[in-house]
This record gives sequence, structure tokens and C-alpha cells, in this order.
Amino acid sequence: MIRERRRYIAFNIVGKKLSTREVISNIIKTYIELFGEYGLSKASLRLISYDEDKRVGILRCNLDSLRNTEAVLSSIYKIGPVSYTHLTLPTN
Repeated sequence: MIRERRRYIAFNIVGKKLSTREVISNIIKTYIELFGEYGLSKASLRLISYDEDKRVGILRCNLDSLRNTEAVLSSIYKIGPVSYTHLTLPTN
């Protein structure tokens, strides 16, 4: 069996402080809206860490869904009545 190649995306949220649950639920909701449940299941998404005070997190996905995951992060701009900006930080 071939092992999936994983990629990590570091992101920074500019705006009001969010809980870890709010972050992951909005990422999943947006992923389903853009790519469907099948796309989400193929992505193997996992929130590795999220610091609520610094508003910085690391999201893991597989190599094949890296661009889709970056698109999802960039398309989240509003959670409830508050506007947000997700800045994807450069990673290797």
C-alpha cells in the first residue's frame, strides 16, 4: 500500500479571536460547499494545532488536495457577523 504524501499549511487569522471548534467547523463547512463531501473525504484534513491567542494554526492535507485546501482557506471571509482574513503563511 502506498502512503499518502502530506502537506502542512500554516495560517493566520486576522480578526476577532475564534475558538478551535469555530475554526475547524468553518473550514469543513466551506470545503463541503466548494468541493462536496467526496472532495473533503479525499483531502484527509486535520487541524494539527491552533493557538487561540495568537490566532495561528497548522492544517494538514494530502498532496493532491493542497490547492483545494488553500482555496478553501482563502474563501473564508465571514463567520457570523464578523469579517475575517486568512493569511496562508509560506511553508516548505
